[in-house]
Amino acid sequence: MGLLDELRREIAKAMEEAQRQAEAAKQPVPPPSDLAPRYPAPPVPAPQQQTANTQPIAVATGNLPLPPAKRLAVVTCMDTRVLVEKALNLRTGDAHLLRNAGGLVTDDVLRSLALSHHALGVERVVVIGHTECGLMAFGDEELRARIRQRMGPSVNPPRTFGTFSDLEENVREQMRRVRACPYLPDTLALSGFVYELKTGRLNEVSLVPESRPSELLPSATRGRGVPAPGRIGGRLQRETLQRSTALTPVEPAPATGVLPAPEFDLEDDGSPASAVPGAEKDASLRFSPREVLRAFVLGEVMDEPKGRKARRPHPK
Repeated sequence: MGLLDELRREIAKAMEEAQRQAEAAKQPVPPPSDLAPRYPAPPVPAPQQQTANTQPIAVATGNLPLPPAKRLAVVTCMDTRVLVEKALNLRTGDAHLLRNAGGLVTDDVLRSLALSHHALGVERVVVIGHTECGLMAFGDEELRARIRQRMGPSVNPPRTFGTFSDLEENVREQMRRVRACPYLPDTLALSGFVYELKTGRLNEVSLVPESRPSELLPSATRGRGVPAPGRIGGRLQRETLQRSTALTPVEPAPATGVLPAPEFDLEDDGSPASAVPGAEKDASLRFSPREVLRAFVLGEVMDEPKGRKARRPHPK
């Protein structure tokens, strides 16, 4: 009996040891002490979270219509700091968001806009650039060199990445590409904005920049002075007309706009005074200010007058 009892005790001890090992195998192995601070064990998610994460999509959008609710398409940069939805107060299903590096209107963006308008009813396009854009910090050649350095000299990177230096002008250029697209109508509403990252404000950009006085001149006379009229009581310098800053309407000019009015020193008889002290005042070599100004506006050549009747400008 003593031998049988001893055998039973050994069997019971072995079974207890096996049970302890089985329970220890079920517990996660703790990480080494030197890695524990840097790589803590992830928390075990709650049962509700585990169920939500196993679904194909956490928020169902199948009940939304296919066309965007606000009939809007937005072209903007892929920068994650540009919060388009909050800036435009958009919700899921309100607009088509087309994002790429720099917010450029590429051929593929035009393809998407054509589909948005003709098939899905989009009636308004908004182009949004933003401050501190990455394409303003690099040049095309710099990016190409960086790619070759990392990938090897045999790699042929894109010739251009669409880098730019003027933020507002880049927004205008993208708007011009939308307007120039042959399969998008002119009736499509178009707007442009610059998004300020630090303030979150949207500043509108006009498609046509503000004109300077020199840009108001007709193309035929922009940057040109009076075609050499000879002597007008002395020598008339072309700079006299070009440096004038006063803006007055000119009549009877065929082109509309405001033109710089030339400055003259008029004598009592209404003719330009001599620009050279002591110059001979010959009445036959004088032109009236109206004739000189007309020649300036119309780009006409004024012949040396040989008489009162011959003192008429004629077109080139």
